[in-house]
Amino acid sequence: MNWPPLNGDNWIGTGIALLLGLMALLAIQWLSRPIGRALRNPALPDERVRQLRTLLQVTRWTLTLLIVSLMLLTILSRWINILPLVASLGVAGLALGLGAQTLVKDFLGGMFILLENQFNVGDTIQLATVTGEVEQVTLRATWIRDVEGVLHIVPNGEIRTVANVTKDWSRAIVPVEIACEEDLNRAAAVLSAAAQEVTQAPDFVAAILEPPQLLGPTLGRGTVSYTIAVKTRPGKQVLLQRALQAAVIQQLKQADISTAPRQEIVLHKVPPRTG
Repeated sequence: MNWPPLNGDNWIGTGIALLLGLMALLAIQWLSRPIGRALRNPALPDERVRQLRTLLQVTRWTLTLLIVSLMLLTILSRWINILPLVASLGVAGLALGLGAQTLVKDFLGGMFILLENQFNVGDTIQLATVTGEVEQVTLRATWIRDVEGVLHIVPNGEIRTVANVTKDWSRAIVPVEIACEEDLNRAAAVLSAAAQEVTQAPDFVAAILEPPQLLGPTLGRGTVSYTIAVKTRPGKQVLLQRALQAAVIQQLKQADISTAPRQEIVLHKVPPRTG
């Protein structure tokens, strides 16, 4: 390996490379801030905001990696002859490439996730046994935070089936059991009234995409099942489900409608034995 003479030009070139690299990194941060503020505009659709936020994260991560790599190569070229190093790295890279199929698979998986818009930052997804909100997406892995606050880092190459809970629209589902002895027409009217009351409330009216539907009745063991289904905007179904459940419980209680089958216990008097 040929070492160039240690003169002032090497130090000046190193300083310039460091300065330009740091300026480029600061420029990425400076440019990403107004974009991030623009994405907080309430007029933008939630789906579009999540997609743009994901692309912003991946672009910033890729540019940072590229700038750091170029900066290191430029600095090394000021102090050593990197041509033999690049040639040796090429041979080593070929050897590592044969054993780095997993990393290549992760990067390809990340590219397809972005190109196909399978999910974005802020979406709630299910991957195998992991369910949570996507916090970060890179070309290599996806960061998911579950309801318990645990952060799961899933390599993109391991993702086979994705269940996106907040893609385009969601649906709030509330099953209700009614005792067979009750007046089913009256029970259905009470459930419909409860659904209308919640969906027309100011807190939820903007999130409702279609009027609520009452599905049923379906006969069960001693009960009749109804299902309240409401189509909502992405991610709004959980709060709506809770509000619907609370309203259904209150309305059924006020109407004195039982949700459990009545049970009768019959006691038979056993005659005494005669000896």
